[in-house]
Amino acid sequence: MQTVYLILALAVVASALLRYYEHNRNKGLPPGPPLLPLIGNLHQAPEKVPWRTYEQWTKKYGPTFSLQYGLSTVIMLGTHDSARDLLEKRSNIYSGRPRLVMADDCVTRGRHIMLMTYGPKWRTHTKFQASVLNIRVSQSYKPVQDLESKQLLCELLTSNEFAKIFHRYTASLMFALAYGKRSPTGQDPEILGADAVNANFLLAG
Repeated sequence: MQTVYLILALAVVASALLRYYEHNRNKGLPPGPPLLPLIGNLHQAPEKVPWRTYEQWTKKYGPTFSLQYGLSTVIMLGTHDSARDLLEKRSNIYSGRPRLVMADDCVTRGRHIMLMTYGPKWRTHTKFQASVLNIRVSQSYKPVQDLESKQLLCELLTSNEFAKIFHRYTASLMFALAYGKRSPTGQDPEILGADAVNANFLLAG
């Protein structure tokens, strides 16, 4: 009987310590969905059409809210304004990335800007990107965008394979702007190769 009381007492103490730890850990974070001990919001992680769930949480908790996936804290930015305020206007504070060892060190060898931590190398890559993505330069992309948009509209009127149609559109537009080669079908070897690279990258990441 004493063993049972001891186990119950230990369980109560452990529960109290866990609640105290989680309370202090979450202090100062934006609001978010209720947490469960240890797993946080893992049980609520959306598997399908996640943007709908995030949109609902944005409406409920505000443009900036927090999620706890196990030991990882995730701050979600639910509006364009909140993303711009933090990631653009205060990029020197919020441009860091969590380190993904497999994806960054093994797959991209530290060359992918999406995974780079903030620093001189990141700033150099950002300057290169800005030189081809700024407002003035992007005006010259309109003829290609117009052409791809017209094919997109024609395809939408003749087929219900929406995922395939939009995949062709985005892939062809990016390849045309980067390499000067369109993809009228979306089945070019280069496009299929890029799809395979992205799939393997996501798996490794």
